[in-house]
Amino acid sequence: MKSKNMVLLALAVGCGLVAAFLTAKLGAGNKTEMVPVLVAAKNLDQGAKLDKIEELFVRKPFPKESVPPEFIDDPAQLKGKTLQKSVRAGTHVTLADITPKGGLDLPVDQKTGIPYKAMAIRVAPETVVGGLVVPGARVDVLSVERLQNGKTQAIMVLQNVLVVGVDLNTIRPEDSPGIKNAQTVTLAVKQSEGLLLARAEKLGEVKLLLRSPDDDKINKSLRAATENGSSDRAEEDSGSSGAPVEKRRILIAKDTIQPGTKITDPEKYFDSKDWPADSVAPNVIDKADDLRGKTVMTTIPANLPPTKEAFLDSGNSPVVPKAPAVTQQEPVKDDTKRHTITFQVGSSTPFSAHYENGRLKDTNGPIPGVSPGSQEIKPEKKGDEKSEKAD
Repeated sequence: MKSKNMVLLALAVGCGLVAAFLTAKLGAGNKTEMVPVLVAAKNLDQGAKLDKIEELFVRKPFPKESVPPEFIDDPAQLKGKTLQKSVRAGTHVTLADITPKGGLDLPVDQKTGIPYKAMAIRVAPETVVGGLVVPGARVDVLSVERLQNGKTQAIMVLQNVLVVGVDLNTIRPEDSPGIKNAQTVTLAVKQSEGLLLARAEKLGEVKLLLRSPDDDKINKSLRAATENGSSDRAEEDSGSSGAPVEKRRILIAKDTIQPGTKITDPEKYFDSKDWPADSVAPNVIDKADDLRGKTVMTTIPANLPPTKEAFLDSGNSPVVPKAPAVTQQEPVKDDTKRHTITFQVGSSTPFSAHYENGRLKDTNGPIPGVSPGSQEIKPEKKGDEKSEKAD
């Protein structure tokens, strides 16, 4: 009996050792390797700009076997991107979450380095060449306007413009020669060209001319066509890039402004007008506030813009043109001797006689012994009652 108990005890101890060994072995095998994954630190909405990555994302450990296969681990890949869908806190981000679906690849102006803008215009099937206008094509933009006199005029608005989208299509279809029943066409334009397109849509109907892929010629001599044929030249000539001649708003002198003039009120002396941008010199002053209170040092001709040099102080006083001096004519010397003699005989009414150089000029009464035209005045004999008074 005693030996039987010993066997059972030994068997129990053995089973316990085996169980402990298996438990330790199993616990060691269940230790999972964790991998840190970049996830959103808070809820991020669609359209959010990913600028401050350190505030928007944190690293969260994931079991190695459950790590997302396409998660972004490099913060530099997220910097400056825009979310295309909302992301919950603790959720990882993939390339698909930051890449626009069917996004536009707009060209960049080679002269200025400024990217073009996308602008959509409303079209009808007949205005898009029956659906043959597709993304990647080049077109000319025409505007058909009705004038105030009732006539119709067609002008060239833009030339050689890139089509970047037709409706929601941004890629040229491979299984079809065109896109039927299009309602909008999106063009790559500069901001100034966008203004022209907006004006053309407001004033009349817009039509498109489809260009051949190898046609990049720009016609600068086009004229606006009316019902009577070609007439006035189109308002804007296009350059080699298809853009119209850019205008710049500058100040123009109303009249010639003389040196010494103080510009207290610029609007009194200058008008604001559009001027070809490529012909505006860098020293032109185009803001009225920059002229206010300044004094003109050199003449500013009429119909020309003011320049910085016109207001520079060279250390000398401005040469102000003076009006020609008026020469005063000396009075003609009159050597004629004149005097008047008043006569009175007795109690009669006095009368006068006027003499020039000793000759009787006129009288308002008879003078005894003297006739008009006498050569000299002869004194009367004593005793005559006559008084004379020289004037």
